[in-house]
Amino acid sequence: MANETESVVTIGHTTNGEEFLNTFIHELNHITTHIAKTLHINLDSEDIAYLAGDIAMKVSDIACKYSCNSCRNKFKYYMALKKRKVSPISLNQKIDYKDIDLLSLFVTEQGKIL
Repeated sequence: MANETESVVTIGHTTNGEEFLNTFIHELNHITTHIAKTLHINLDSEDIAYLAGDIAMKVSDIACKYSCNSCRNKFKYYMALKKRKVSPISLNQKIDYKDIDLLSLFVTEQGKIL
């Protein structure tokens, strides 16, 4: 039987944004390090940064419940910025109006232009 381990993350209600962010990053560091050690990921590699980002995105909605009310909206806004898509059009790319595949990326199923 494999050696199974568990990680527990503890975040309580906070009174200000700085306190919440400090606690969130502190606990995120613990869980990221634990997972990295279990999976033999080098703690000095770029992979650890991506792992931390992935974990933060997965738990952001849950963690946000424990921030103060005034900070909750700021945190949600910050996380929404992180989820933004990258434009499929490069800066100097010429756009062919006949390219249906490209143009369909900017139109909803109801026909609204994004």
